[in-house]
Amino acid sequence: MKSLSPNLSEDLAVSFYLQSHKLIIAVYQLTNIQGVMRFDTCQAEASVNWLNEVLIMLTAGLQLCQQLKDKISVFSLYKDFKVGSRSSSALSY
Repeated sequence: MKSLSPNLSEDLAVSFYLQSHKLIIAVYQLTNIQGVMRFDTCQAEASVNWLNEVLIMLTAGLQLCQQLKDKISVFSLYKDFKVGSRSSSALSY
């Protein structure tokens, strides 16, 4: 995927990722010097204060969605249930 302009050279790779409240960029370079391959890494990080709060909110939202999914999946156990049908024991009050 070529999404940087100008394009990176063939011997470079870049990665961005989140770790807690930090945004981290890592640059990897592979060079061939006199037949010896060398692998260099450079990493920089920036603290983004609001990022931790966003991750906490997303985690809470994911947990709520999972709970809702679990509650809705209970209905799949009652495939033969028809709305308005009642068992005879429920009508014997």
